[in-house]
Amino acid sequence: MTRLEIEHDSLFHYSREVFLEPHTLRLRPRHSWRQHVVQFDLEIDPEPAGRADNLGLDAAETVLWFSGLTDHLRLRTRSVVDLPERLPFAFLLDPGFLSFPVEYSQRDLSRLLPCLRRLHADAAVGSYAAEAATAAGGEVLPFLTELARRMFRDLDKTIRETGDPMPPGQTLAGGTGACRDAAELFVDACRAQGLAARFVSGYCESEVVDDERYLHAWSEVYLPGGGWRGFDPSLGLAVGNRHVAIAHGPTHAEARPYEGSFRGTGVTSTLQAKIHMKMTKHDSLPGARA
Repeated sequence: MTRLEIEHDSLFHYSREVFLEPHTLRLRPRHSWRQHVVQFDLEIDPEPAGRADNLGLDAAETVLWFSGLTDHLRLRTRSVVDLPERLPFAFLLDPGFLSFPVEYSQRDLSRLLPCLRRLHADAAVGSYAAEAATAAGGEVLPFLTELARRMFRDLDKTIRETGDPMPPGQTLAGGTGACRDAAELFVDACRAQGLAARFVSGYCESEVVDDERYLHAWSEVYLPGGGWRGFDPSLGLAVGNRHVAIAHGPTHAEARPYEGSFRGTGVTSTLQAKIHMKMTKHDSLPGARA
């Protein structure tokens, strides 16, 4: 069992006092058989006038609304998450999904359509995906690992703290991108091959026990017999027990950790974020949920 303790401190500062419109937060880690949320605490400054929790379709969303004026908004979370030791490919894939072309059942298709629709449909991305599929012998699971490996090889990783992901074709052509750019490209390449894929935001820990991190992004692919399975093209591997997912969706917009606006004339804003993570590893952990 791996336990990750995550402290995430986000400070929005405004050049003068503003009125905060309602804000939506997606900062609570998912709770599932892959990751068990032992503890989650959220501190908000200034204190909101109201708060509603667990509102989202694709994540545990919290909506805040405020009264009065403020020159800042501070969001501090502490999450404790247990990650059981599980092999990424310990499942029995549906026989119809062993090799391309693939076709989902009508029951699955009705729910997966948003994760199959290509929003950019860049021909170069389609060709890139087809090349990876050919190199993998036309087999689905080898394709996913080959695609992650190729993107890790072909893309120079950059840090870009703000802004939406670049279009997949632009990331591929430029040969560089942040983790969310790589995740967006991986999603589109999978969809080009007929696989349902979605965007995921969260945290990732490396071998280092104590370190400061940025928010991370990766992709998940729906495989009949295996469910939603994670792949991280920024690291070139299948997701194991060092990733903690917060939110997911057919597009990156549904996985944003926070969104909202403010009212104020001629006001500028800045964001300072700090993430600290600690990893412990034990056979059993006090407080762990089965």
